[in-house]
Amino acid sequence: MESTYFKKRLNQTNKAQKVVNLEKKLEKFEEAKAKNLEKVQMYLEEEKLKEKKTKEEIRKVQLNKLQRNISFMENWTTKGWENWRKNQEIKHTREQKEREFEQKMMTKTNNMTMKKQAEEREDVREGIAEFENSLPKFGIEKPATDEDFDAPKRRNIFVIFANGKLMVLFR
Repeated sequence: MESTYFKKRLNQTNKAQKVVNLEKKLEKFEEAKAKNLEKVQMYLEEEKLKEKKTKEEIRKVQLNKLQRNISFMENWTTKGWENWRKNQEIKHTREQKEREFEQKMMTKTNNMTMKKQAEEREDVREGIAEFENSLPKFGIEKPATDEDFDAPKRRNIFVIFANGKLMVLFR
């Protein structure tokens, strides 16, 4: 046991030449491995940074798009309200003009109706006067007049047309 212990201890402090040569040859590869690991680490970090930058750019683009959408909606809403107000004013003006036109037409129609009624009243008065003046032609005496008003007393007048003859009855 002591001999194995001694050999182990000796090998630990002094390595075998074979191991030393092998380590010397592998040293280049170990350095390349370390450099490659560093490159990989740097590449991974660069990729993370690129991904982070890309995400940040996408985020900025989305925020910009959102801001444009918000400003568009505000602008659209404002213009919509302005257009609505203008339309309401136009509608109000149009309705006011329609009411004025209808009022004028009603006044005009009313005036025409009143004029026509006045003409017809006058025509009826003239017709009554002619009728009363033509009564003696048919052998009918004129109705008595009221002393106060110099107008005929109210009587029921019946006009009958029978057997081709016109008959007037007073009651």
